[in-house]
Amino acid sequence: MKRRKVLVMGAVALMEILVGAMVYADTPHLYWVGTFGGSSSEALGVSANGAVVGWSFTANGQRRGLLWTRNGGIQDLGTLGGNISEAYAISRDGSTIVGYSNTADIRLRAVRWSSDGQIADLGAASPARANGVSADGSVIVGQTNLVPFRWTAATGVQILSGFPADWHGSAVSVSADGVAVVGFVRPPQTLFRAFLWRDNVLQILPTFHNGSNAFAMATDVSDSTRVIVGQANTADGLNRAVRWVDGVIEDLGTLGGNSSAWSVSADGSRVVGSSLHFPSLQERAFLWTEATGMIDLNVAYAALLPPGARLIRATDISPDGRYIVGIGINPETGIQEGFLLDTIPEPASLFVLGAGLVGFMLRRKP
Repeated sequence: MKRRKVLVMGAVALMEILVGAMVYADTPHLYWVGTFGGSSSEALGVSANGAVVGWSFTANGQRRGLLWTRNGGIQDLGTLGGNISEAYAISRDGSTIVGYSNTADIRLRAVRWSSDGQIADLGAASPARANGVSADGSVIVGQTNLVPFRWTAATGVQILSGFPADWHGSAVSVSADGVAVVGFVRPPQTLFRAFLWRDNVLQILPTFHNGSNAFAMATDVSDSTRVIVGQANTADGLNRAVRWVDGVIEDLGTLGGNSSAWSVSADGSRVVGSSLHFPSLQERAFLWTEATGMIDLNVAYAALLPPGARLIRATDISPDGRYIVGIGINPETGIQEGFLLDTIPEPASLFVLGAGLVGFMLRRKP
């Protein structure tokens, strides 16, 4: 009996330790990406486990693509022999990073970096850039000579079908399975229009009005392709963050001024972007859900922001909505830097481990 009592007391103590650890683990964290010694950096893409890609100025003013992880810090992705590169997206599994680099003869090329750090030219005609990548890295989309393309290892670069020859634009993002592509095009005598391309069929997404100044851009798409996000203007010329649900456009609101949506979670429930804030007249990062509407990340995570810090723009969100990356002001350096916001770390595995240990202790015979 005495030993049983000791076991119970030990189990209780262990659970108290684990609960304390979970409380700590469940606290949101804000990380600054840093720079390569230059004046600023931007975080533009995030993998499922929180690896960040983007670019930074070097000390001599050159832009370099970057990969940042919590364990490894900031890493220079290198170039195709030139002095400039930028990374725009990373696959969910972290195997593939895409963007652009210049060559020694100053041609701008769409590129991918593999998990071993090697850079490869996709073969798109210059000027070109790769903007989006599928979940497993097998499909890449972007623009070449001002027209949208889709790339796979089997097909190489293919110009998206269905676009008239005199339309210009860019493929910005691709669905997780690589089937659906979204972006923007510009028909003659009009402003940009958002599109969805799937199964070789082009669909121009609706705008808020039919005036000559109607404008829309699509920037990301959910796994099901039912939800597409981006921006569109109203009849009076104001830009609004939007989502299209089954092809129907919806205004996501504003923090006071113009707003833009840049990324959406896998299930389409969470949208991130930026909005001009009134009365501060500052650009601020936002998170939108149906339950909350548009919320200012600077308000929602004020406890993480010391004086002088500001989250300017949220550029990407992880598939499960846990990680948000973007651009902000780091008060410690006084410059604009990329950031990673870890919103709600998951303590579930720790709890399961603890519960299992406690159960094992209590099942032992006295």
